[in-house]
Amino acid sequence: MPDAPEGEKSPKTSPRKPRREQLEDEGIEPEMPHLEWGEYLIGWLFEVGPTVFTGMGAGPVPPPHVESWQRQMGLSLSPWEVKTLLRLSAEYSGESALANKPDRPAPWQPDERPQDKVLAAIDQRNALRNQAKL
Repeated sequence: MPDAPEGEKSPKTSPRKPRREQLEDEGIEPEMPHLEWGEYLIGWLFEVGPTVFTGMGAGPVPPPHVESWQRQMGLSLSPWEVKTLLRLSAEYSGESALANKPDRPAPWQPDERPQDKVLAAIDQRNALRNQAKL
């Protein structure tokens, strides 16, 4: 079940679906980022996993799983392709867990620039120091 949006007391009071499910219900195909290269790796990712089920739910695909898949498919992936598949699986798994929030933006849409976060942290620290002086 999706997490309750910030400020709401219980998901029972306002059941909302994740954004992806809302778009699917409305027949809208989500916009995906353009890939310059490596699109075949995305296809392989979904052949391999993209996740495996563990005792605690879905998790990233482990290296032996990729090795077994390679052998079964008769492929010989380069080390960087294997590393990329493992990283894609880990990122997919992590984002899937976060995507339960109904207002979660698409992962390729930055909600803040990194320097904005640093500046906000500095501002917050300075505000706390100023309050401590009072």
